[in-house]
Amino acid sequence: MNIEHLKRFVAVAETLSFSKAAKQLYIGQPGLSQSIAKLEKVIGIKLLERTRQTVKLTNAGIVFYREAKKILDDLDQVVNKVRRESNFYRGNLKIGFLPTLGVKYLPQWVINFSRQYPEIEISTILYTEANIHKALRNREIDLAYARFFPGMDDLEIQWHDVYTESASFIVNEDHPYASQERVSFSLLCREPLILMDKNTAAEWYKFIMNHYQAKSIEPHIAGLVLRLDELFSRVGCGAGISIEPSCAVLQKPPNIKFIEIEEREFCFMVGLAWVKNNPNHGVKLFVDFVKNFSPN
Repeated sequence: MNIEHLKRFVAVAETLSFSKAAKQLYIGQPGLSQSIAKLEKVIGIKLLERTRQTVKLTNAGIVFYREAKKILDDLDQVVNKVRRESNFYRGNLKIGFLPTLGVKYLPQWVINFSRQYPEIEISTILYTEANIHKALRNREIDLAYARFFPGMDDLEIQWHDVYTESASFIVNEDHPYASQERVSFSLLCREPLILMDKNTAAEWYKFIMNHYQAKSIEPHIAGLVLRLDELFSRVGCGAGISIEPSCAVLQKPPNIKFIEIEEREFCFMVGLAWVKNNPNHGVKLFVDFVKNFSPN
């Protein structure tokens, strides 16, 4: 039995799910199951009751979880003390972010992280979707606050999902459906579209086109733009509607309305991405901080 066994058991105990715990630990579910089985064999006590649908702690498992949690918390305190004495918390951290994400969570993260680790200097850099992942791989930035779409799996890149985001139709205030909060994709999908240029937001453009293709609908693209403010201006002038992440509503002008698309397939993940072998210790500190951060 070692510390890794304790960490894996605590993850399962807190999520009551092998799949969620495995994702949280960035390991395979079979390997996690083997670790728990080995732990139970070493101590000679059953810690979990498992069925295909549920995972529950036994009475012994509840006690073991409490004590294992204490051990891990004490170990973290010791490690943190040693790191502070050895200047581990000094350095620089560069975080790239997308325009539509810059005002959601990121300012809170940076301010509160800097209070906890004042010796780590943080730089935040605005990127388009087209170049943020390239900047990450080229080590121009340490972390990317970006969107994750199906098919973007990369063995070199590690992700921590922060929240699930939806997509919205964007219309001007005079549009017949401007007062609606949510509509079906089929209701507005045949109207003229103003979209971000695919060279600027390639993954987002592909995400939208895939949905049209899946429904055998030919999109009526009325224009492609390079910036979000240009997109808002074109929509506001009645040149067409658009589809953007719902979080962009935080940057909209008064004459623009967002209508959330109600189908679940228009949801996607937003999170932090980093290169797995990045030696900057600030990356792990920031990711761990975000994992435990509760927004106001």
